[in-house]
Amino acid sequence: YGLQLGLTNLVVDYSRGLQWGLANYAGSLNGAQLALVNLAPFEGRGAQLGLVNVGGDMLGFQLGLVNIATEKMAGPQIGLLNFAGNGILAPAYWGSDTALHNLGFKMGGRHVYSILGVTARTREGSEWVGPIFGLGGHVDFHPLWLELDVIGQQLFAEYDYKESGVDTLT
Repeated sequence: YGLQLGLTNLVVDYSRGLQWGLANYAGSLNGAQLALVNLAPFEGRGAQLGLVNVGGDMLGFQLGLVNIATEKMAGPQIGLLNFAGNGILAPAYWGSDTALHNLGFKMGGRHVYSILGVTARTREGSEWVGPIFGLGGHVDFHPLWLELDVIGQQLFAEYDYKESGVDTLT
């Protein structure tokens, strides 16, 4: 109970309070972990904030570069790569007015997920490509549902192959 502050913090069974350091481990957590690597493999109630966050049965949120909830996630995961045992891990393909082809993965919890992918636009001898990152939300209205995605994409500079004298990519 209380605060653990150090380079590496370890609680084998149950931690209630705050762990703050470079690496944190609590068998079960009720509170928060702030570190580069946070582990609560059995149960987590609260928040994990770090580069890599791993929890078992999580109720709360995870904010980091890589977020993993091995059993289930009841709360948002916000990061580049998000994996939840009861969540979304699905391919997605869509078109838009700026890029004809978009291919990505939706990954994360059942209601909040991240989108990571690539975009491409082809036009008579020229091609644009680039990365996609986004966040999305899913709401169930059985049997219907609503998904709202906010996506950022970067199309790299266009290169006109016909004007350069090259007809195809080799």
